[in-house]
Amino acid sequence: MALGALGMIKDNDLYKEFAALTNQYGFTPEQLISVGSEVSMAYLENLKGNLSPENKEKVNQLMGGLQSMGGSQNNSASSMLGSVANSANAASADTPVVSENNVNLVKEYMPQLQKLFAMVQ
Repeated sequence: MALGALGMIKDNDLYKEFAALTNQYGFTPEQLISVGSEVSMAYLENLKGNLSPENKEKVNQLMGGLQSMGGSQNNSASSMLGSVANSANAASADTPVVSENNVNLVKEYMPQLQKLFAMVQ
């Protein structure tokens, strides 16, 4: 989804303008997408603790999609938040891999992220 949006930005000749905006904050549009995917995966990993096995499987499927999307991004972006362990191996694993560092970083911000994700539903 995010890659599609970035593709639309490129198709409409808005990429340079969007890149200039993100560069003001020290990152590229691709890094923004990658970090957003990593934060989303760590958020979902934190949520899984209280879910039923059926719902955990649904979350794992969603995370697998995010992980495959993040795996196609610029690898230098992964160092901005922390690295997702063995992304090549994770694509073939049943359970998506989220680094413990990312989970711990996001755990601190769960209340704010829950409000943010609730607004975009």
